[in-house]
Amino acid sequence: MCLEELVTGKAWKNVRYGTTTRDMTGGVSEAPYDKFNLGLHCGDKAEHAQANRDALTAVLPSRPLWLNQVHGTEVLNADKFFQYPATADAAITTQKGRVLAIMTADCLPVVVADSEGRIIGAAHAGWRGLQAGILEKLVRQMQAQFPDSVLQAWIGPAISPAVFEVGAEVYEAFAATDSALAVFFKTGERVGKYFADLPSIAHYKLKQSGVQQVELSYECTYLQENKYFSYRRANPTGRMVTIAYIED
Repeated sequence: MCLEELVTGKAWKNVRYGTTTRDMTGGVSEAPYDKFNLGLHCGDKAEHAQANRDALTAVLPSRPLWLNQVHGTEVLNADKFFQYPATADAAITTQKGRVLAIMTADCLPVVVADSEGRIIGAAHAGWRGLQAGILEKLVRQMQAQFPDSVLQAWIGPAISPAVFEVGAEVYEAFAATDSALAVFFKTGERVGKYFADLPSIAHYKLKQSGVQQVELSYECTYLQENKYFSYRRANPTGRMVTIAYIED
């Protein structure tokens, strides 16, 4: 594989970022994890998932910082000492070549960086983490280190509002946090169900937190079956990884 195969957004100064796809060159996993599955925890043969991880690592400046993601709001400062693997759903770093990694298969991968490429952050934002404030916490920690920073963000491939149907409890949880979020839910096809627009909620929350520029990929993991894994479409399934690092 090569980094040019990653799904990415606009070029950022001193920062490289992007999301893997299931059909990247050299993937060895077999159905239903075919081909470039990077998850060691989803039922794929360990040797296959590890071979895919090794292929990814080979084109990166260092081994990705794999997190034990739990749909929480813990943000790891990867520049400080920590026990590996760290239980967290986001990470930040100012070190050149330190590769942050977020694993997804419908949830939002979000990358944030300052415009000078001095600090980067990456977050795993499923609806629970998004509602609980994972993005706000990530941004606050980055702003604390560089108060003068102009931040930019990219929201990567995730399940789209056309197919992400949730229960009333999800709608009520978001609306209780901020009534303005109600606009991102549309009445579903079944009674008591809603279609939730997680990418737009993330966009709103990032802007409210002071991120000046936010770009959405508009890629749907559920609908683009040949390109992405989707936990909601098929379980068991593989995982994509969104990587980000500051270039030398």
